[in-house]
Parts: sequence; C-alpha cells; structure tokens
Amino acid sequence: MGSKRAGQRNWLGAVAVLLAALGSISCGGGTAGTSQTATTTSASLTLNTSSIDFGNVSVGSSKNGTITLTNSSASGGPSVTFSQVTAAGSSFTASTSALPIVLTPGVSSTITITFAPKSAGAATGSLSIVVAGAADPSTVSLSGTGLGAAQLAVAPAALNFGNVAVGSSAN
Repeated sequence: MGSKRAGQRNWLGAVAVLLAALGSISCGGGTAGTSQTATTTSASLTLNTSSIDFGNVSVGSSKNGTITLTNSSASGGPSVTFSQVTAAGSSFTASTSALPIVLTPGVSSTITITFAPKSAGAATGSLSIVVAGAADPSTVSLSGTGLGAAQLAVAPAALNFGNVAVGSSAN
C-alpha cells in the first residue's frame, strides 16, 4: 500500500512540474519588459531587450543599436537556430552574421540595427527574429525621430545705412 501511494505522489509531482513548465513557456511576440524569451519545444532563446529607442538622429545621419540573443538552455541542452532576421520600417535595417545562426547553450550572438531617418519626424518599426521550432517570431519594437537639417535665417535680408562718412557711424 505504501509503494502505491509513493507512486501516486511521484506521478502527481511529475504532472505539477509539467504544468509549471507549460505555464512558463513564452514564444516571443511581446514587447513588454526589458527582455524576452522564445522557447521552442526544448530550447530557449533570450533577447536582452524588447525595444530600442534611437532618440533624435539628423536626416542623412545614422545611429546603431544592438540586440544580444543568448541560448539560455541549461548546459548540455539543445541548440537554438534562428534562420531569419527582418527589420520593418523604412528607416531601419538589420545586419547579422550569415544565417542560419546556431547557438549552443550559453552562447550569444549580436544583431546590429541601424536607424537612418529618410525624413524629419517620428519613425517606428520592428525587428522580427524567426526561431526554429517556435510558434511565432520574436519581435523587438524600434523607434526614433528624424531631425530635419538646421536652417539659419537672417532678417531683414538687407540693411541700408544711407550715406555715411568714413570714420562716422550710423544706426
């Protein structure tokens, strides 16, 4: 009778662990918080941020930002593969090592995002990272403001002092 109860406890403990694991799975797509995790059926990819604000950048200039992706699976665990990185928004581009990138547990890779505003005003976009085995891509929100070229204006355009003798002054 004691071994039957021990077996039931082990079974119930296994169910509790399984439910807890299922409740903690996140497959990207969110932008809240400072980091996010894309979990496949057996591996986990962690992004160090969920958004990048490039601030003010002059039209004709550019500013870079980075995102670090880390395979946060336990040592000896499975590798994480991401096969596609796409920047959406006309002022944003992304660059990375040749794809696909395979990360073993504990290894990181960096994606560089460039904001080069084409016109003055607010710009928004997103970075999408396709992870093999994840239901949805991981996304990072991108924002920045393009500043127009500074203009100097002189008013009035001309001044007339009339006839002024050398060595004299006029207002």
